[in-house]
Amino acid sequence: MKDAAYKSLAVVEDYTNPEIISKHINNTETKTFTLLPLSNEYWIGQGFIEGTLYYIFRVKEETSEQGYEIAPIVNSKLVYDNKNTVEVIKQNITIKYKSKVDGQIKTQDIEEYHYIFHVSNEKIKDYGVIEERIIYSNTTAFFPMFIPSWFPLFVR
Repeated sequence: MKDAAYKSLAVVEDYTNPEIISKHINNTETKTFTLLPLSNEYWIGQGFIEGTLYYIFRVKEETSEQGYEIAPIVNSKLVYDNKNTVEVIKQNITIKYKSKVDGQIKTQDIEEYHYIFHVSNEKIKDYGVIEERIIYSNTTAFFPMFIPSWFPLFVR
């Protein structure tokens, strides 16, 4: 039983942190959305969710309700050009990697998202810690500090 649990953890490690040999972009799709203001002064905000810093924003979209969206800051770029839009770039990528579990060379198809925010000013609303995860032995507890009514359409 202990070996099965160890192999399970190894598979998670293999998937999340592989030794990448090559990365090939199969195709790229870009969509541009109009940003909606969070308030009179702010077009985007930022806050921490489980230790990762995200931009928080709203977009005008005809196909769904207008809600909050999130984008990891590490995958984002800010451009100050008064357009008040966000470009969402989706890339379908095939990675070739060496498995840490069995040493085999494997391939996997993934999607990566990148965001370019075109905003009118440098003001970013600070939400601080939005959601924090605290681990007690075998259980996980979530303590929401601020949870807007967003449904992330773009984050995978």
